[in-house]
Order: sequence, then structure tokens, then C-alpha cells
Amino acid sequence: MIKILSYIAISLAFIMVVLNIFPSWSQFARTVYEPLLFATLSAISSLFLIRSFTHPDQRRTLFKLGKMEVRLGQINRLAGFLFIGVLCTPVTHPNEYIKIAHFIFTGLALLATYLQLAFYYDKKNNKTKFWAAILGTVLGIGGFLGAFVFKLYPVGLGEFIAAIPILLLVLDTNDE
Repeated sequence: MIKILSYIAISLAFIMVVLNIFPSWSQFARTVYEPLLFATLSAISSLFLIRSFTHPDQRRTLFKLGKMEVRLGQINRLAGFLFIGVLCTPVTHPNEYIKIAHFIFTGLALLATYLQLAFYYDKKNNKTKFWAAILGTVLGIGGFLGAFVFKLYPVGLGEFIAAIPILLLVLDTNDE
């Protein structure tokens, strides 16, 4: 199910980028094309929620915040709910507070997924995947910031670039 949802999400995201009707995926909200956004974000949030309960390493500690251990299952669950928050707060809404909430949910969802990528692989046991994950983190975040902050290309393309390293992590670490 995780692989199917991954392929659905990335395929729909690719369609939104190729159509290039709006500068970002989120701007598909409240338009006739909204089903593309709903299907994409529903697949992404479902993927992380299912992964939070079914991943073989769900109890594995990724890192510590003070004395609190942050486990893989917890960060996947958080990401899933944050992507639901993205879906429930359209950036095209006339209320500024809804738009602000959208950006907060988006930023936190990206943070949750990229923390997972940055901390999943152990440098001692798998140097190649560890450094590939670090490179993916830098390229993914850089790809998103290149669009969102520096306006080098459409935000939708930056979102797609940011999704690729996360997709590769999910496909690499889920046994289905």
C-alpha cells in the first residue's frame, strides 16, 4: 500500500507540475483542478499515517529532543497529520489566518519528513546511504527554497524537487 500511495502521489504531483496551471500545488485549491491537489495530499498523508503504524522500524529512535526520544513512527504520524493540515488550510483562502496556517503546516510537514531523511540512516552501518540521505536533504530543501524564496523557478517544481528525496527514502525503507 505504501508503494502504491507513493507512486500515486508523485505521479499526480508530476501532472500538476507539467500542467503548470498555477505556480504551486497549493494554488490548485478552490479551483476546478482541486481534485488533483486533494488526491495528491490525501495519498501523501495516508502514506505517512500508514507508515507510522506498519514500518518495521517504527519504534526506532531517530534522535533526541532533550530527554525525549523521537521515534520513526511518531515522526511519520506527525507528518501525516501535518499534511492533513496543509490540505485543510488552502493558501487561496480569502482569510489571511488560513493562509498563514497553510504555510505553518507546510513548513512543519517538510521539517518532519526531512528530519526523518536526515536521521534515518546510520553513518556507522551504511555510509553510502547516510551520505546519500544528507545530499538528498540538502538538494530537496535547496530545491524548494530555490523556488519559494529565491524565485528561480515555479514553486510547484520546487515542491516536486523536494518530494523526490522523501519518495526515495520511503521506497528504500518500506518492505512490501
